[in-house]
Amino acid sequence: MRKRYGNIFRTSDSIAGEVFHVADRDLVEQMFKWKPTDYNVAEPRQIMEPVVGQASLLLLDGDRHMRMRKLMLPPFHGQAIAHYAELIAQIADREINGWSPGDTVRTRTVGQAITLEVMIRAVFGVSDPGRVAELKRRLPRLSSISPVVLVMQKDLGPLSPWGSFLRNRDRVDEMLYEEIAQRRAAPGRGERDDILSLLLAARDEEGNPLTDKELRDELITILLAGHETTATSIGWAFERLLRTPPALECLTAEVKAGDSSEYMDAAIKETLRVRPVITEVFRSPTEPRELGGYLFEPGAQLAASISLLQSDPDLYAPDPLAFRPERFLEGAPEPYAWIPFGGGVRRCIGASFALLEMKIVIERILARAQLRASRAKDEKVSFRGITVLPGRGGEAIVESVA
Repeated sequence: MRKRYGNIFRTSDSIAGEVFHVADRDLVEQMFKWKPTDYNVAEPRQIMEPVVGQASLLLLDGDRHMRMRKLMLPPFHGQAIAHYAELIAQIADREINGWSPGDTVRTRTVGQAITLEVMIRAVFGVSDPGRVAELKRRLPRLSSISPVVLVMQKDLGPLSPWGSFLRNRDRVDEMLYEEIAQRRAAPGRGERDDILSLLLAARDEEGNPLTDKELRDELITILLAGHETTATSIGWAFERLLRTPPALECLTAEVKAGDSSEYMDAAIKETLRVRPVITEVFRSPTEPRELGGYLFEPGAQLAASISLLQSDPDLYAPDPLAFRPERFLEGAPEPYAWIPFGGGVRRCIGASFALLEMKIVIERILARAQLRASRAKDEKVSFRGITVLPGRGGEAIVESVA
């Protein structure tokens, strides 16, 4: 479509409706610099309301969005999350302990198991083994719900997709509200450092705390935005590394030397460039707005195309589709040319947390195990809802494990 029609083109389908895709760096910069009052989130994101709730940061606009964003940013600041590194490493090591030479592992599934437990312990702050086990069973069903089920919303009984979703959601909500109530009543809750505890202590400019409903919706939003996506990026990282021996060799050597920072950072950025989990982010102008020579009416759905922008040959020559971490060692990309977490005032607040998880999980696996791709051919791209997955889940063979 871009080759045929240029850097702004239109599509229309039964779920998203009419969408104008924007794949030009300068125009995306303009979109990301719009003021919060200049646009709303576009309709495709609204279908997630039954999962995340009306108070979700994903769905709020204008002043309500900025209030919630200010309340949620401090717990996700780079320094605030650094102390979770040890917990992430412990959970990753426990997962690797179950491997044996000859095993076939799907690194995305490995990432799901690790990031889900990190969410439960570091974000929700749940430590009771029974509750952790139940949340491990229930939360993935919530975060992987099909958009088709969300659109249809037909309750044909407890075993139907929508009926099963509703009952599972209600039980998760019950558990979260119980946890919130216990925390509010507990003495010395300010001594805890999980993200729920930090959000309980947060106050807006008028001194108001988050309500129980707001806390619930933001916890589920963090789960939805940070669990499956980070796990998928871990799967893609290994899918690319195992098929790019020079990059795998460089990164493994850096990890074994005990200083996985520079090349690790480049490898993670290159993974997120060539295989962004979310392909587009949406903006819907509140007033008539000109962009790229076109006038868009209020309510038009504009999609900043992450995948097209990050594979633009004018920005990433030569060979923009190649996995080559060295390009990030040679120099930083142009501003707004690398946007896997979106941009502007709606940039993902969990970006630093996701990067930390990716770094530590990849580091622990490379430090302890030698993997090889299960087949030489690249894994096909598979779509699940709005996310892009490796078709075989980042499948690998364990050759050795320490």
